[in-house]
Amino acid sequence: MVVGAPEIARAQAPMTPVSPRSASPSVPADAVTLSGVTASSSGTVSQPAPMSFNPLELLQGIARYVRDRATATEEPPELHGLVFMQRPDGSMVDLKLPGTTTPDIPPGGPDIPAEAVKNNRVVIYVDGIQQPRSTQEDQIRRLFLAQGPSHGANVDQPVIAIHEGVGKTIAYDVSRIACDWMYLKALQTKMIPVSWVRKKIYRLDAVVKPVHDEIRQSLAAGRDVQLIAHSGGGCETALALTMLSREDGGRWKNLIRNHVKVLALAPGAAKEDYELAGVKPENVFYTGSKMDPLWHFAENYIHPSSLPANVKAGVAGLQSLRMVMQKTGIPQHSPDYIFWRNMDPAGGHHIQRFFDGTEQGGKRELP
Repeated sequence: MVVGAPEIARAQAPMTPVSPRSASPSVPADAVTLSGVTASSSGTVSQPAPMSFNPLELLQGIARYVRDRATATEEPPELHGLVFMQRPDGSMVDLKLPGTTTPDIPPGGPDIPAEAVKNNRVVIYVDGIQQPRSTQEDQIRRLFLAQGPSHGANVDQPVIAIHEGVGKTIAYDVSRIACDWMYLKALQTKMIPVSWVRKKIYRLDAVVKPVHDEIRQSLAAGRDVQLIAHSGGGCETALALTMLSREDGGRWKNLIRNHVKVLALAPGAAKEDYELAGVKPENVFYTGSKMDPLWHFAENYIHPSSLPANVKAGVAGLQSLRMVMQKTGIPQHSPDYIFWRNMDPAGGHHIQRFFDGTEQGGKRELP
């Protein structure tokens, strides 16, 4: 589909802010310690958490993430790249099976229904590897629709989920994301055509196609797009955006620049990878823990054609391997940990303000 004059003209307009979330305080019941932060039964918590913070909810979320990662079993092919909608009331609708999305808007209208659009915005979440669908649903409910923990945020509208799917083994899934990353770097050299990469990557990774197609359909329909990507999903979204930015003579890149925002949670790509795809620097909220091996390496932009420029990244890679051998980074890699650490002492939430349009993006390294 070719973007017409109305869509190109609209690309000059800023994204529409959304209304802020109301606070929902809760009180902890027991004393819990996590990474040097102690909460007592009286509700007192050392910074950065506000008084309303409930450490039990945080620990439960992190524990579930770690447990599900450790016990996840291979999911069927129909879940790898599945597009579904999760409403604030908890109900869900499967929208598109893997391989059935199209870059152009179907005759019946966009895949993402009108009920998922609020203030002209759609919210799309791509999860990380080795997480069952139930884990993704739980993260959406608690962290993006604020139904539970005090450290969550609220987009206040249905969330469109694109499910990664649990592969045969963690090594298989890691190698798949590594291939995504290599194709991303190949595209950044501008020496390899998108059409060639598309044929290769769509066979390799069933997630990249629906991410690409739902972003493109949304932009063609004149909608703003709030992407949320965690871990391996961060690499897939960066690749999908890069592919889109190179299509049709680059005319999509202007729409990405003015109508796409990215919340990158410990992603498998650098902040610069999103910016090179056209996303404005202030529209990328890039955050993760320095104790997380993936963040420690991936935050360093890898230049695809300049080895001297990558010395720092190489050193970080070796340090990350040492961190993996020491078995650090799994709790810090969880979305719950990242959301918690983005709370501030006054009771506000950096991620919530980014969702609301009252705070710009940037890079936030966490403890």
